[in-house]
Amino acid sequence: MKNVKATLLTVILMCVPFAALADFRNGNSLLENCQAPAGAPGSFVCAGYVFAIADVQLFGDIGGVRSCVPADVTGKQVIDVVTRYLQQHPEQRHYGAASLVAYALSDSFSCN
Repeated sequence: MKNVKATLLTVILMCVPFAALADFRNGNSLLENCQAPAGAPGSFVCAGYVFAIADVQLFGDIGGVRSCVPADVTGKQVIDVVTRYLQQHPEQRHYGAASLVAYALSDSFSCN
């Protein structure tokens, strides 16, 4: 799955203007991209961003939060978990996107 993630991120960086990537200040912009239709630039940006946070959490925490996503979980499942979390917690969407993804993954895939 790591090779797929690296390839996806490369495609994203080649196809999406840098300004779109810089828009990840909070959960509102992340949710907007994660709700984009499949194949739209926003959906690729969402996937790359969420996968990057999940990969970082394999080796450590983000703001004291860690997750342990099982190897058999698909990328679509991981995106669905984050999207659902953002939809269910509108009161938190003004927080930074990286921390929100970390919390979403930790809630669903704790390391206990």
